[in-house]
Formats: sequence, C-alpha cells, structure tokens
Amino acid sequence: MVTIIALAEFGPTTVSTYGIAVNVYGIAVVLCAGHGIAVVSRLSHLRMRGQSDAAGSEQFTEIISTAWASTFVLVVLTCGFGAISTALIPGDRGQYVLAYAAATVGAILLPLGQCLAGKQQFLGLERLSTQHSFETFVIGTGLALLGTGVAPDATTALLSIGLSGIAAEAWGFARRRDSLGERDRGIIRAGWSVFTSSPAQTLRNVPRTAAGAYDGVVLLSTFALVSQLAASVGPLPGAVTVTAIAFVRSVVIPLKSIGLVGGRLVVHRSDRRLIDSGLIRQAIGTVAYVLVPVGAALALAPWPLQHVLGLPQGHDTELVVRLVGFQLMLEPIAGVGSAMLKVIVKPTAVLLPLTICMWGLTLPVIAIGSAAGALSLPTIWAVLLTARGAFCACVWVGLVRASRRRTELVA
Repeated sequence: MVTIIALAEFGPTTVSTYGIAVNVYGIAVVLCAGHGIAVVSRLSHLRMRGQSDAAGSEQFTEIISTAWASTFVLVVLTCGFGAISTALIPGDRGQYVLAYAAATVGAILLPLGQCLAGKQQFLGLERLSTQHSFETFVIGTGLALLGTGVAPDATTALLSIGLSGIAAEAWGFARRRDSLGERDRGIIRAGWSVFTSSPAQTLRNVPRTAAGAYDGVVLLSTFALVSQLAASVGPLPGAVTVTAIAFVRSVVIPLKSIGLVGGRLVVHRSDRRLIDSGLIRQAIGTVAYVLVPVGAALALAPWPLQHVLGLPQGHDTELVVRLVGFQLMLEPIAGVGSAMLKVIVKPTAVLLPLTICMWGLTLPVIAIGSAAGALSLPTIWAVLLTARGAFCACVWVGLVRASRRRTELVA
C-alpha cells in the first residue's frame, strides 16, 4: 500500500500497472502461506495427541523439505503467471514486465520464511514474529520510499522497489531462522537433504502442504482479474481499485496471523470431544473492538483516508471508501474466523464457500458489467462487499458448527 502511494507521483497508469502486477504475483506468493498454516496446524494436533517432540521435529523437517520443493514451484508459477498476465494486460506491456519483476524479487525465500514464521507461532513467539515482520516492513518500505523519492522516472522507481524487496526478505528470513535456536537452525539443511534425496516425492507433498492457502489463491486471482477489468475502464479507475485493494489486504493479511494464533490456542485448550467456543468468541471480539469503530468511521467520514491514500476527490471514490469501511466491519469474522477454522477443522475449511462467493458471484457479475459497458468504481466495490458479506455468513455458520462439535478433531 505504501509503495503504491509512493508511485502516485508517476501517474495513475504506473499505479494501476504496479498494483495489477502485485495482485497477479500474489496468486503465486499466497501459496507460500499454506506452509505456515501447515506447521501450526500439524504440530498443534500432534501436541494435542501427546506425541513426542521427536515426532514434531520429524513433521517440521518434512514441511521444510516441501518448502524447498515449493520454491521451485513458485519460480515456475511466477514465470507462468507473468507471461499470461503480460499478454492480457491493457496498456504499456514493457512497464508491466518491469513492475512485475519489481514485485517478484525476493520470492525464493518466501516458502521457507513462512515455515519459520509458523514455527514461531507454534512456540508462542508471536511477539517476536511480529517484531521480525515489522523489521522487514521498515526495511522494505523505507528503502522503497527512498528510492522512489529520488527516482527521476517510473522505471528507476520500480527498480528501487525490487531491490528493496530483496533486502527486506533476506533480513526477515535471517532473523526468523536465528530466533528458533540451535536445534531448529539446522532444519533448513535437513529439509534440503530430504528434498534432494527424493525430489519427486517431496514435490507431490506440495499441494497438500499448500492447501491452507488455496482460499488465498481464489481471493487474489479475483483481485487480479477485477483490477484488470477496472483498468480496462481507464487508468484512474484502475489506480483507485488497486489502491483500495492494497489497503484492504494490508488489514486482512495480519488478521490471518491472529486467527492462526487463536486457532492454535483453541486446539491446545480443547479436548478431543469439545471445542472451547469461548476462545473463538474472545478472538473475534477482540479484533471487532478495533475494526468495527474504524470501519464505521470510514463509512461516515471517508475523506481522511482518501487524502492519506492519495485518491482523487469525487463522489465515486468517496463511495468506494465508505464501502471499504463496511467491509472492515465484517473482517473480525471473515478474516480472523476463517483463519481459525483452518486450524480447528482443516486447512481447506473455507475454500468452498470462498470459491462460490468469489468465482461464482463476484467475477461473473463484474465480467458481465464490463462486457455491457456498465462497469464503474461503485459497482465493483458493491459487488465485492456483497460477496464478502456472503462469505462472512458462511464462516459464522462454520464456527457455530465447530464450537458444537463433540467428535475428535481431525488435522
């Protein structure tokens, strides 16, 4: 979000192009989040069943070896998505290729980094994990802002963003690895040994390990296509759309970590017959105390956020910010609750309802509007909000069912 705001001085075309590139690349990157979810989910259920630390270490090594395989898959997917999106992108394809390259650097460390972050959460090192995430953010955005601030043109600005991403990811990875102690520091090498000894078998484990992030693939692919359709209306609608999406993602993504922690605590404090529904309500309620007032403030007074994001003044942009505010009020359930279900039930617990809401509702409606020439900013965000509301209702039903379940939890 910060990077997109910094690029605003180079015009809406650059903002729209870079925002679309980030969303397309995110389809590949979000698969890496499944590794962190797999670490928390599998190790938590092993502990609940009274398994030994040795069993946990063996499971962690297996996930690390899969992360090495995922690194290879990530490179292939990134190249594939880049080639396809370059052929479909409206506008300057040369600038898009550069923007996409700027977004993708540093990707090689993401699968392993997510595994380390998941182990930090499993060990109860959430504060330390947050600190490392913050350090990565400061380094990445700080260098990117410095580079874009002195860049004479969009090309130089995009290159500076790419180099900043490399530095930030390398720092975050090193910090997380060093935080796990001597016992787990060698896990990266151990996982590499497993991967190189049986690469075919390890590659077959990638879909199962990444399963917890399939919903993210659905979400980001929807964002990518919606961004491209908005850009087909014009550079300004495209720029506003990708900026608003970036803002929503910057709020929703941290909620996933809160949900994972909440889910881990629920599993740890529940027995094999009864889910601790009080912890579910506590996690959602804690986030609601923050997000509901913020969302209400944006719905009532959108102008401050418009100014901060550098969005143009106008009725359509103002309405978009109001709709974003309403969406934030849904996120305690839609964001936190969905992540909790991934740990409490299974990693793909919310995949079907999200797919129906995004691919079955959002994309067809917006595509029809685009084909009919009736697409506008308010229309796009009204559809996105409606779909998110439907997904929120599905998550609530899933949480109610999980809290009433009296059968053994299944990893």
